[in-house]
Amino acid sequence: MKLFTGKSSLSLLILLFLLLLLISSIPYAEACLLCFLRLPPRPRSIDHLWLSALEDVNLPDTAAEMCQISRDHLPFRPKCRQGLAKIFCSLSDFLDNNWKECYSGGGEDGFSECANCSLSKLKILQQTSWVVTWLDSLGKMPPAVSEGNYYWLGDYEQCSVLRETGSFDGRYCRILLDIPDVEMRQHCQHPEILGVQFGLCTPATCTPEEITQFAQSDFMNM
Repeated sequence: MKLFTGKSSLSLLILLFLLLLLISSIPYAEACLLCFLRLPPRPRSIDHLWLSALEDVNLPDTAAEMCQISRDHLPFRPKCRQGLAKIFCSLSDFLDNNWKECYSGGGEDGFSECANCSLSKLKILQQTSWVVTWLDSLGKMPPAVSEGNYYWLGDYEQCSVLRETGSFDGRYCRILLDIPDVEMRQHCQHPEILGVQFGLCTPATCTPEEITQFAQSDFMNM
């Protein structure tokens, strides 16, 4: 007794051919039966972030303080300190002179004093205005963070332009910011963290190790 007749065998071969043709037309990721095991974790609401972790970050109150710390107290190589100091000292000078007002005290001397003040202010603003581009190049919180957009990349081209124009010898870097999940932290000894990819225009004279140490520094104890 034959299990398959000639006609049924032909039909079976046709079905197998069509099945193979269908599978070959499906992208590999969709045809993989175990792909669900390799899916990324579900996005979490931004309300779950442990925002109180920011309370542990000690930062100076003014750019002038940051200028002094980066210039005199950081345990880095001199060239790296100079690069960091250029950022924060330029920011301090830009902010101070941007809000500075020049007054005329009356008379010829007062007019000359006001003119000299205005010229000095304009010169400093022209020399330090690049720091506005530097700030704009930094990574910022994008939309759809609660949907899993954890890439705050900033602008690579702006960092490159600063270097090409000679304003600032910068190098674009991407650092990983680990932000704990508040719900996991309350119940787990080793909580799951939220990894935010943050773009930063750092001095080209600093090594990756120095930038990592700088990001982890306790500035108020320096």
